[in-house]
Amino acid sequence: MKLNKYVMLALAGVAFAACSNEDDPVLKSGNSNEKTVVLSLANSSVRGVEGNVADNSYASIYDLTVYFLASDNMIVDTQTVEPTDGATTITSGATHAFTVPASVQKLHVIANMKKAGVTLNKPQNQQQLHESLISLKTQYCTVGGSVLNSAAEVVLAGCSGSTPFGTREQGEGADKKTIYTATVQIAPIVARFEIQKITAVPKTGNTKQVGDIIGFTVDGIYLNSIYMEGRLDGGSLTNESERFDNKSIAANYSTTTPGKYTGDYAMLADEPTGLKGEDGTAFATVNPGTDKCWGYQVFGGVAPHIVLKLSDIIYKGETDNVTKPHGFVTIQNYSGITNNAITAGNVYLIKDLQFAEVTDVPYEGEKALEVTVNVAPWNVVELTPEVPGITPAP
Repeated sequence: MKLNKYVMLALAGVAFAACSNEDDPVLKSGNSNEKTVVLSLANSSVRGVEGNVADNSYASIYDLTVYFLASDNMIVDTQTVEPTDGATTITSGATHAFTVPASVQKLHVIANMKKAGVTLNKPQNQQQLHESLISLKTQYCTVGGSVLNSAAEVVLAGCSGSTPFGTREQGEGADKKTIYTATVQIAPIVARFEIQKITAVPKTGNTKQVGDIIGFTVDGIYLNSIYMEGRLDGGSLTNESERFDNKSIAANYSTTTPGKYTGDYAMLADEPTGLKGEDGTAFATVNPGTDKCWGYQVFGGVAPHIVLKLSDIIYKGETDNVTKPHGFVTIQNYSGITNNAITAGNVYLIKDLQFAEVTDVPYEGEKALEVTVNVAPWNVVELTPEVPGITPAP
């Protein structure tokens, strides 16, 4: 599923009173120190994810902020586009006109900044704009105080870069004008992790043996070791002290422990109620519902860890089954991606998070899962868990 959007922009070198196309706006400017910019959206929304990535939903564009830069990368103007005529999103195919300084040579477009409640610290140039820090909390939809499992309102950004504007001629004779064109791709400034199913599998092969887990209850799913701020350009932070990290302290993995998965961190946890995986014709498994997932926005850089908190863990016995009251499963490594790094704009999908063993506390011993990643930029990236100690069936 593509998580990107192309925005077409045309820059008129001089003012014009009429256009060759009846659908073009009539633009007027009598100042030779100004350019007229025409911005046209081919589609009002960006392919996104809500619930399950397979539902083909779209992330709407609620507002646009356009930064206009000169050749020295200084920001010389900033303007916004918002819905008109009572609409809640920017209309597909609408054309928007701006008058900007003649020194404008490139553009930086940001979508959904106002909707997300993002305020930048008055950047003066392109570098400051790219390095602007965004709070992770703003990248989640909130309705009535509740955080939704959706990426429908994430911020998207993109810049025309150093590529020179293209040109085309418009009009005839005295009305002939040079139109400057540029294409800007805007894409999510965050990545997304999704889990569709959790399954207890045998340690070896496909047959349950004595000592294998045949039942469990999911009490919590938590993202850990994660940056709570990220750069507008998708660049990663590197200061480890800035990562939200609850380490191996079991009591920290709770939405009732102050300063942990509460307040600004609440969106990093799900605590299902009565979600039991019971042994049946297949392995014990749980999921959040048909065509649903547990999903989380994260910034690019070092991949976050995933911690599962389980209870009523049932092990197959020779005569009677044995129940362990509590346990944890920890995912902290991802093979298939260089240096465990993730990229903004990718959806990292775990179709089935399979585990065979649990630990008393998170990060205990060598029982943390390793997940294999098949990376395809701007598409869903499917993750296949690999569990140390489990021998695949032949």
